[in-house]
Amino acid sequence: MPAQSLRAVGAALLLGLALSPALAEDTSKTDAFMRSVQDGFRSTTELKEVDALVADEKFEEAFVAVTEVIEQASKSAPSSRRARFVGAEALMRRAEIRQKLLHDNLKIIADENAAAELGSVRAMYHYASRIILLHSPGEQQGIDIGLLPPIAAAKEMYRRAAFLGDLTSADLLTATLVMPHEFLEKNYWGFLQRVNADLKKFASVHKDFEDVLTPRDFTLLRAAVDRYGLSEIDGLVTTPSLPGRSVFVAYQNDYWLRRRLAFAWRAFFAENQPSSMFTIADTFDAERSVVAVEGLSDLYLIVPGAAGTVLPNLVVIEREATADAISAGDEIMVRCGSDDHKATVWSVDREKRIVHIVDPFYEFWKPDQTPCTPSFDLIEFTSARQLIKLDLDEVVPMVLAIFTLRDPL
Repeated sequence: MPAQSLRAVGAALLLGLALSPALAEDTSKTDAFMRSVQDGFRSTTELKEVDALVADEKFEEAFVAVTEVIEQASKSAPSSRRARFVGAEALMRRAEIRQKLLHDNLKIIADENAAAELGSVRAMYHYASRIILLHSPGEQQGIDIGLLPPIAAAKEMYRRAAFLGDLTSADLLTATLVMPHEFLEKNYWGFLQRVNADLKKFASVHKDFEDVLTPRDFTLLRAAVDRYGLSEIDGLVTTPSLPGRSVFVAYQNDYWLRRRLAFAWRAFFAENQPSSMFTIADTFDAERSVVAVEGLSDLYLIVPGAAGTVLPNLVVIEREATADAISAGDEIMVRCGSDDHKATVWSVDREKRIVHIVDPFYEFWKPDQTPCTPSFDLIEFTSARQLIKLDLDEVVPMVLAIFTLRDPL
């Protein structure tokens, strides 16, 4: 587990780079760190033969091969997280092969739906979009429209994908939210997409944008993130060197948190990879270069107790204040015994003293691996993803550092 734990440090960072082309130009600062993460990823070797056959345009053979992978994966799912992932990827490959072979659209939809139920965000988007298309006039291609899933099914699938941070699905979802009671939700997903589709562009215009918003507009954006968002705005620990979080940064923070939940489904690392030792400072510098957007947001490093070095955006707090300092979207670096680890905070309930964690390597927190967290409970959450439920008072003594996204100074 230590080798996996060390690589888990960069998992969400890798995803952020992959999904945010506008930020990818800054990766030279983090090359060594990123290579360590990328080298550790376990690819879908189970589909290597299928992909080779597709590349050679041997679609009939590819169909047979991918069906065998699906059947093999189904024998282990849902007990195996890896099997769910491979099964979903294989089902999407088969849907694509069916299109090449001109198979019935209903069979393609069935494969996409099955892949979505196993957790594939890509499948959710394609399933919903295909249904919308086939319900359009002249697109049925001989299909009995009564056999098609209803438009409502597409809407719900877009919602599921948007919940996991898929911005295209969020944008398309807004077009389906037309009822008066959906007005606030429509604004939330629309603004999430607007802020995060091109963060650098938004950062360059958001001051002008802010100037033209009326108090009613701000109230609406705030009400939408309060109702449908994940990030805290009020009640955050602040100091002269640690700002709060504006409504704009809350939408950015929401996006990163949703993408980390999405990514946890597909995070698998190869066995027997050599460990690469990176300090907290290395990790913070790498992640800050990716998630902080000049003029809009910045990443801060909160250290409970005392810090042994001077770093940009370093904030030292009393150990007793750690529980209040942790909030949704923060990443925490923790230590139990000699093992260090990094994970994302999904939510904190300070009254009930409960914290929910997003972490593809949940084994770290199990009592037989980490005696520091006897309260460990792995709970099923959404779209084949899990959250780790822990006692907040068990986590606090483990915390070495907190990475938190806030307004720039």
